[in-house]
Amino acid sequence: MNGEEAHWTKIQERGTAFGLRCALWTYRLLGAWALRFITEFIAAYFFLTGREARRASRRYLQRLHERGGWPRRPGPWDSYRHVRTFAMSYVDRFLAWMDASGQPVEFPAEAAFLDRLRSGTGALFISAHVGNLDMLRGLGAARGLKGLNAVMYSEHVVRFQDLLKEINPAYNLDLIHIVDVGPDTAMALEERIAQGEALFIVGDRSPASANGRTLRVPFLGSEAEFPIGPLFLAHLLQCPVYLFFCVREGKRYRIHLEPFADRFALPRGNRDEALREGLVRYAAAVEARCLATPLQWFNFYDFWGDDAPLKPE
Repeated sequence: MNGEEAHWTKIQERGTAFGLRCALWTYRLLGAWALRFITEFIAAYFFLTGREARRASRRYLQRLHERGGWPRRPGPWDSYRHVRTFAMSYVDRFLAWMDASGQPVEFPAEAAFLDRLRSGTGALFISAHVGNLDMLRGLGAARGLKGLNAVMYSEHVVRFQDLLKEINPAYNLDLIHIVDVGPDTAMALEERIAQGEALFIVGDRSPASANGRTLRVPFLGSEAEFPIGPLFLAHLLQCPVYLFFCVREGKRYRIHLEPFADRFALPRGNRDEALREGLVRYAAAVEARCLATPLQWFNFYDFWGDDAPLKPE
């Protein structure tokens, strides 16, 4: 599979509008337990019909195994558990906007996060496709917090987004779609930062635009492409930068927040070196989260771009 075919933006949203509508009806009529019940069957269906997702999961788990993060050589059952965890994460994203205040969530750094929002100094929060990307914004909306902006590269899950907009209009209030990250994008976002708002962006998928720059840095035993866009945006905005991950731990979610840089600067003489160093730090943080919660990393495509052969089971 070549790079153009393998790009994550080429992977169409799997799931019909009718199916998502059924999920909404199920929740409203029978509650969260029924929604989780039918999702078990949905997960099995997508596992059986999703050949590329199964292969991507096996490659990822194999790399984890080689790094000591998975106890055995991965087989079909392990990949099924991975896909099932992904399916259940959609239920949790759904619930984050239906009733976030009723979800069990631990946020040890909540006071520091609220202090940052109240300080009048905006900040950039960089995450990855790990765990639940909607819980923090959903909680904020439930508590009446303003200015929690999600910056998204593309609208590749438009059906699910449309459903979230319907069940909670707050989902769409601070949603910012961009094509790539550059000076024009930064100018459009600087006003949000100047108003003391927060920008949330993921940094583990290459941008949809053909001219989006990436660098290959170590990740789970070999190099993978990571976009420079989020860190370049941090440089242009010159605001505090944090890493955040919201992952399920047992029966509740836990939001991890850690400072990344007071200001992320790119010196003129060694800009590429500074970008690489920043991406290495970011990739290491994502890797640590994968090792801690191995089934909650949700990139079901050839992430390393090498189409590495699978070892026999």
